[in-house]
Amino acid sequence: MANIRTFKKELYMVLEIIAEECLIVRDLHPEKAEKAEKLFEEALELYYETRSKKNTDASKSQKKFYADLRNSYLEGIFAILKNIEALHTA
Repeated sequence: MANIRTFKKELYMVLEIIAEECLIVRDLHPEKAEKAEKLFEEALELYYETRSKKNTDASKSQKKFYADLRNSYLEGIFAILKNIEALHTA
């Protein structure tokens, strides 16, 4: 990760991609619209949760804190993307 500004931009870009995927699922499979909306809400919640976290742990370095935060965010996003992919194939 280059810097915090880049990380924040990545957060927003990933949220946009998930929003697009959820809209595609909703348009192609109207019966799965509710599930797609719930997945988008999960992604939005994860986005706001991640953005609102501050480096409050004084024992960690800032670099380590943001690396852990990024890894945690990516784990959550990959789980959501896996569920969206399941909606496409099911």
